[in-house]
Amino acid sequence: MVDVDKWTNLDTIYNYTESSLKDAIASLNGLNLRLTAVVGACGFLLRFAADVQWERLRLASSLLLLVCVGLCVLGLSARASGSLASPSYLLDELYYESDEKCRLQILSNWKLTLEQIDTKRYWKAACLNWAFGCLVGSFVVLSIAVMVR
Repeated sequence: MVDVDKWTNLDTIYNYTESSLKDAIASLNGLNLRLTAVVGACGFLLRFAADVQWERLRLASSLLLLVCVGLCVLGLSARASGSLASPSYLLDELYYESDEKCRLQILSNWKLTLEQIDTKRYWKAACLNWAFGCLVGSFVVLSIAVMVR
C-alpha cells in the first residue's frame, strides 16, 4: 500500500503561500508609502491654496485637499492584518507532530491572513484612488485660479 502523506504537494503549496504572503505584505507597504506621499503633496498644495485671491476657488481647493487627507488617513489607519500562529503555540501544541501537520496548521493560518491582507489592500487602494482624484481636482482648481489671476 502507498503512503498517501509522501505524495502530497504540501511543500509546493507551502512555498507558494509563503511567497504570496511576502508579496502581499510588500504591496501593503507600497500602498502605505503612496498614501503618505499623497498627504505630503496635499500639504504642499495647501500652501498654494492659501495664496489664492478668489475665495471660492481657495475654498474649493482647500476642501478637496481636506477630503484627500481624510481619505489618506482612513487608508493609513491601523487595522488587523492577519492571524498568524504564534511560535509558542507551535512549540507547545505541534512540537511532537509530523512536519506535514505543522506545515498544514501554518498554511491554514496563512490562508486567513492572506484573505485579511487582501481586504486591507483593496481598502487602501480604493482610498488611494479617491484621494488621488481629490488631489488632481484641487490641482485643477489651483490651475484655474492661476489662469484667471
